[in-house]
Amino acid sequence: MKTKAMVAGGAAKGVRATLIAAAAAGAVLVLAAPASAAYTATIKGGYGHAKTLGGMEDFFHVCDTDANGIGVYGRYILSNDSTVDVSDSNGSASGCGQADYTDTPYWAVRLQAIQRDGKASPWVETDGFGPN
Repeated sequence: MKTKAMVAGGAAKGVRATLIAAAAAGAVLVLAAPASAAYTATIKGGYGHAKTLGGMEDFFHVCDTDANGIGVYGRYILSNDSTVDVSDSNGSASGCGQADYTDTPYWAVRLQAIQRDGKASPWVETDGFGPN
């Protein structure tokens, strides 16, 4: 017959084993997570957006999403403090503007979507990791 102490001791071991397993699983999830994620800056009102693609903040994508004839571009501040502007040259028609920096050592650390009349999204900070 089990005593209360035996049951309590067994329960404590079970809880401890569960916590150890959960911690190990969490460590695996953290290690398996991507180094960074895509970031998007959107002009309030649905006028357009600028974003990074590919998870390393080194591929830039800009879309004008409103047929108002004004135009949208993305402004990217790179890891070397230079500025790159990427335009969606066809306005709100199908297709977006892109710039590929995957073959360079640079990545975006900040980005903003800007309508050509000056209306802009807030700046978005990336995680700053870039390529590993």
